[in-house]
Amino acid sequence: SDVATLDGQRVAKICVHGVDPKDADVLRERLAEREGAAFTSARAMADIPALFATHLVEDVRITAVPVGSRGIILDVAVKPSPRVGRVTVRGAKVLGDAAVEKSLRLQPGAPLDRTKLQEALRDVEGEYAERGYAHAHVTVNIANDPAGATIAVNVDEGAAVHVKKVEFTGLSLVKAADLRSAMNLHAGDAYVPDQVERNTLLITSALYDRGHLQATVKATPQIVGDDATVTFDVHEGPAFRVGKLRLKGESLGD
Repeated sequence: SDVATLDGQRVAKICVHGVDPKDADVLRERLAEREGAAFTSARAMADIPALFATHLVEDVRITAVPVGSRGIILDVAVKPSPRVGRVTVRGAKVLGDAAVEKSLRLQPGAPLDRTKLQEALRDVEGEYAERGYAHAHVTVNIANDPAGATIAVNVDEGAAVHVKKVEFTGLSLVKAADLRSAMNLHAGDAYVPDQVERNTLLITSALYDRGHLQATVKATPQIVGDDATVTFDVHEGPAFRVGKLRLKGESLGD
């Protein structure tokens, strides 16, 4: 039936089950619904993500059971999140298996927060990208066990990617050689996204120094195998030059 038809009825009792009593107390405190208060379906719906946010559960079902003149009973059935058990990391030759495992921050016995784990794995991939390993990919396999989840992380580093060519498009007033002299990105360097971004700023600054105050620069990398071609698309805009120069105030000589 439409749960909204129960709005306003008294919450006679809230039953939380599926986890140990200590965790059940934590979950009960997170509920906006309270025993003795008037039930609202909107508040009960908001309670579901609130319980997930504790990371103590990986499944939640809240059922409102009418009990006549007493009001309703809220039956909160949850499936507990697995606890962290054994953690293994394989394949991290560049960063080191132990260093990657430490960066995951998985405490044995603590509830497994899958969202934070995925974020940590993406951070590992980002660390590899900053070292020139653009193809690095990190995967995880989780095997649930009553004694604790076995978490196996596999790192496929791939080969390091290097800059093969640095090219420019859109230049007409400024020479490519002048921009290259202002850069610290060259053929043969490891391909690092942040370094490419920094060189975008260096090129823009070099254009500003030549009067191109409206210049814009966009970097477009193309990776084929272990080689990266970085193309900087430049919109120079007009070259502004100093017009009149006036000095006002007391004369200080030449």
